[in-house]
This record gives sequence, C-alpha cells and structure tokens, in this order.
Amino acid sequence: NKARLESSEYKSKVIIGEDVEKAILKEVQNYDTICIGGTEHSVLSHTIFGSLPEKIGETAEGSVVMVKGYRKKDFLQKIGEKIARLLP
Repeated sequence: NKARLESSEYKSKVIIGEDVEKAILKEVQNYDTICIGGTEHSVLSHTIFGSLPEKIGETAEGSVVMVKGYRKKDFLQKIGEKIARLLP
C-alpha cells in the first residue's frame, strides 16, 4: 500500500454498474470525503470530454482529494498540452 494507511483508517467499496460514471457519481453522494486517483487520458480526450475525477470533484458535496503518481511526460504529451492550452 503506497499510501501507508492501515485498512482501519479508510473504507473501500466495489460498485458494479452498467454505466461506470453514473454509478460512481451516485455513490459519492453518500460520503463526506472521497479520495480518487487521476486518469491517464490523452490531452485531446481530456480537453473534449473532461475526466471522471474532475466530474466527481464538481458533483460531490463533500471534500474530494485527487491523487496522481508522478509520470514523466514524453515529447508528444508536452506538445499536446501546449496545443490544448491554446484551445478555448
């Protein structure tokens, strides 16, 4: 466990549903604090559709902590991010 948390310090839950986004967005309403990992979508996909962690952050009424591990960006990712910043 990378976070070095004891299992008694948090509650995890598996949710099964046909629409992942709807199932998660419905479930987060039952908690006052949520910790969710960041997604690894392309810059273009993220710009057009957003990401599930962002939607959870906007929708949840409690506190939302988003975590993401460090990952070095390659040349194409850097160019894609620069282009995305130019888009309205």
